[in-house]
Amino acid sequence: MAEKFFHYPDDTIFHGTETDQGYTFREARALIDDDEKISKLKTRLTGYYINGLLSIPHSFMMAIMTCVGMEVLGQVILGYNSGGDSIQENTIAIYKMLNQKLNDPLASKFKINYARNRNLDLNDPNHQNEIDSYKTYAHILRKGLRNAFTHNYRSLGVFLGGDELVAINEDEGFMIVNHLLLRDKFIECYEASFDKIISNSPPAYRQNALKYFELLIK
Repeated sequence: MAEKFFHYPDDTIFHGTETDQGYTFREARALIDDDEKISKLKTRLTGYYINGLLSIPHSFMMAIMTCVGMEVLGQVILGYNSGGDSIQENTIAIYKMLNQKLNDPLASKFKINYARNRNLDLNDPNHQNEIDSYKTYAHILRKGLRNAFTHNYRSLGVFLGGDELVAINEDEGFMIVNHLLLRDKFIECYEASFDKIISNSPPAYRQNALKYFELLIK
């Protein structure tokens, strides 16, 4: 499938604004040096996304926009599909970078109670297959926060609050996520990822970031 990013006119601002000498797509398309491309990509993402994320006061909006950032970072450092879309497991990999608990497979008790609260019958093969598709708590977080809230304006087994980044309640089959810690850990991950891109370690991060930049400026 051909890429689906919109082709922006040359005079469109790539980052910044018209009032502070914004950098245009024409200038971005003229870049040859890979270090400059990486620098401009980070400037764009920081200006348009990270700075906006830091200004959000509403807890759910902050959490959802943090999830959006994880999806974008997954595309930048781990790659995207042939249509320029996110690959779910690349997004999940970013979730897992934030907290060890998100790497853990679901406890049996959690599965049973999560399914019960979602009215999923584990004797039904279709329902069992759905539960089995959630291989880690990162999968539950993406399904229950980013996907469910975005599409239905409600969370699904993921609540906001608590004093730690992630708390698992196996008896009730839900997760509690601290939105402030989620945001801050994501920003740490974002900064660390760009440090790795710049230092070319691992090389795949830099290669994927440059591919993302090229797709963006087409």
